[in-house]
Amino acid sequence: MNKTSISLLIAGSFQDEKIYHKVKKIKGDNITIENKNIPYRVYMEYLSKYKYLMLPYDPKFYSIKTSGVLLEGIFVGAIPIAPNSLLKQHQIQGLGYQDIKEIPELINLYENGKITVENHLEKYQYESYKNKIIDFFEEINLS
Repeated sequence: MNKTSISLLIAGSFQDEKIYHKVKKIKGDNITIENKNIPYRVYMEYLSKYKYLMLPYDPKFYSIKTSGVLLEGIFVGAIPIAPNSLLKQHQIQGLGYQDIKEIPELINLYENGKITVENHLEKYQYESYKNKIIDFFEEINLS
């Protein structure tokens, strides 16, 4: 991201102090780091305030589990930027990458209308799930 004019906020406590100091040393002026635990209220404000949500996850750690940050981000309208495999696993649209170096170009393509992202949140809404559950139980009773 140093090679772009895109502002980036890295928020949350680094688990490894060596990585934090390395990132702090190489970051550009367009990158802000908040190396601390973020209160839930602030976390939700950040998710809803920013257009993009970057998730530089290692896919091997998310092959059988869900990312709560990913799901909460799309619920507040953020566009996820994450490994292709993570987005596909959750059937979520976003700016998927194989290599983290692709991110600036993906953002450029999205901003210029060459990529679209449409997450249909209505499929996650309460009424939708309630109706699916009711339909399921009605099917069981008919059998």
